[in-house]
Amino acid sequence: MTAHDSWAKVYDRAYKVSFGIFYKEFTELTLKVIQEETAQGLKVIDFGAGTGRLSCPLLELGFDVTAVDSSLEMLKELHSKDIKNRIKTHNEFMENFITNERYDFALCVFSVLTYLTDEQTLNKALSNLKECLHSGGLVLMDIPLPGAFKGLTYKSETLHRDVIVDKQNDVFNYRESIDVLNGNNWVNYSDEFKIRCWQSDLVLNKMKQLGFIIQKDLSERFLGTGALYFLFKLN
Repeated sequence: MTAHDSWAKVYDRAYKVSFGIFYKEFTELTLKVIQEETAQGLKVIDFGAGTGRLSCPLLELGFDVTAVDSSLEMLKELHSKDIKNRIKTHNEFMENFITNERYDFALCVFSVLTYLTDEQTLNKALSNLKECLHSGGLVLMDIPLPGAFKGLTYKSETLHRDVIVDKQNDVFNYRESIDVLNGNNWVNYSDEFKIRCWQSDLVLNKMKQLGFIIQKDLSERFLGTGALYFLFKLN
């Protein structure tokens, strides 16, 4: 079982409720940036697509979308929204993803890098990212900052959420417990996995070595997200 499999059915609800309007505004900002930087109809690949938070609206905006995620259960939720099966999906870890297709724009946002917990895995993932792009292709990537690696407690009348993040050497142990009111009964969902906080300079240097240049530093537009945001172009 991979990260998020156990609570994929309540993933969207948990985030929308616990983060409120910020969740909606953050998603809308990301979509706006994508629309500003690439043309409608081009081929977009969404790494760590999850339940389709970006993939589904991008499809409706006229893009040709491919979604990649390691969690089969999360992709099932995506398919439940994309009832005509217009989004191409791959149930694969980013570091293992290989394709003959070439894309115009790649997404690696919403903390995707944190799931790559050692440098060898990071290198493979970034190399695969490069290989799936056309020359001149663009990448929108976030690099979460250390301050983002913290716990969370949220309680409402219908949802209780507890997140504990403990540092263990170079990685963090992430534990999630969610109680959701279903009718008259509370149902618990839990998850546990490793994540890592990567130094931004290290990631930027690796992207440079792969032939990417920073097209734009978008970090100021994404203030409050706990991450740096960059638009890269492949030379």
